[in-house]
Amino acid sequence: MSKYYLKPEYKEILLAKIPKSKEKHSVFLTKKPVKNIQEFFTSTSFIKDEWPYSTSELDHLLNEKILFFSEEEGNYLLTYKGLIILEYNLEFSYELDSYLNDLNSFLFDKNLKKKYEPLKLKNKVILLTVIGLYAFSPDFSLYVDGSNKSEFAESVDFSVELLKKYNQKNVCDLDKIWNSNIVGEDPILSILRRLDDIPKQTGNIFKVAARDKTHGIYVDILNKDGSIAENKALFLLRKIFDNKILDMDQKQELIDSLNNIQKNYISLIQSNGTIDRINVKIQLRDMIIEEF
Repeated sequence: MSKYYLKPEYKEILLAKIPKSKEKHSVFLTKKPVKNIQEFFTSTSFIKDEWPYSTSELDHLLNEKILFFSEEEGNYLLTYKGLIILEYNLEFSYELDSYLNDLNSFLFDKNLKKKYEPLKLKNKVILLTVIGLYAFSPDFSLYVDGSNKSEFAESVDFSVELLKKYNQKNVCDLDKIWNSNIVGEDPILSILRRLDDIPKQTGNIFKVAARDKTHGIYVDILNKDGSIAENKALFLLRKIFDNKILDMDQKQELIDSLNNIQKNYISLIQSNGTIDRINVKIQLRDMIIEEF
């Protein structure tokens, strides 16, 4: 009797996590850039409560590298190995298993590792500023050009002042954030042209304007109902603060800094849709106080 990697009932659940397509995702992912690969696997995530079978069975799928558990976000992801097994309904063999593990290490582990790399100070500053401006969707995103770059710099400076308190050894580097060695480029706009690392290191939650410029810079942390996806928001804040645990005074200081950052949002945020800023602001504040 043939031995398959997955029981039929497990396969049905996991197949439902894969975006529908007429093509094999596993083939096309090999040609995609890192941020698109990360975005795909992030889209397959689920939490433990969504798994209807035993924890031991879930642990078995983790051990077999069919699933991956993200401690930072508290959810499970399908791996590249798991994707191939689901798409091709493969029968188990030790030789095939060894090959799939090697392939998984190359395309999944390697790319996912970038998501959990620490952020550079400059990127922490930019990420915190985008959060403070409530640039949370493609229709409510940050645009900076020659007409509003000074307002952007003011918002960034609030982020810098807050992060100095958590990066005492790097205060000088934070003070030099507007220093640029690139001749002929505006020091403020030059930073915004070099943000490629942040999407990769946030699992593509941080997004930069596409070439057609239909949107600006934003963090993709809103649910369909307009509320904040707290697991994503907390993941970003923990990256900014290197998983430090903040006391209540520090949490309030963070909230105050976010309020200062957003003072220039009218000139910095281009809105092509609607967002309930008051409710989003309240939710973010409560999340910081109660969960961060």
